[in-house]
Amino acid sequence: MIVAKLGALCFLLQAPKPAEASAGSMEAADAELRDVTSKLVAGIADGQWAPWERYADPELLYTTEFGRTMTKKDLRALFDSGSASGHRTVGMRVVALRIRGETAVIVCDLDDLDGGKDRDMDRYCVTCTYWRVGGHWRLIASQATVLPQGPEEWPTASK
Repeated sequence: MIVAKLGALCFLLQAPKPAEASAGSMEAADAELRDVTSKLVAGIADGQWAPWERYADPELLYTTEFGRTMTKKDLRALFDSGSASGHRTVGMRVVALRIRGETAVIVCDLDDLDGGKDRDMDRYCVTCTYWRVGGHWRLIASQATVLPQGPEEWPTASK
């Protein structure tokens, strides 16, 4: 089932934008996707599973920065074990967002600022793939990549 969804996603992302999508509906979808992604990032920062339960598709595939691919069940076990516990401050900057019908891809740079001045901050690029089911965006796949350290800074999202 997941292979079929990802195959459909590849097809849809190559298709032209639907003519019937109004500028207002595209702006609303853009805002909703940014909000959902921000809530998922906040869930990681605070070690809270609730946003992931709400916004992640049951067939989620999540690939960590270490190359481990996990299902939603695996990710839940990570949260339950306390390994994802946080109360960190994470900055998020949307690099790109594409919406094609009922599918969307958002690419974000994240800064994990919990180390303060005593250690380098961790930087990530995260690609999230969503599909809209029943009018709601669901995260179907995500992949995190560690970024090299650099001088770039941007305002942080609330923790």
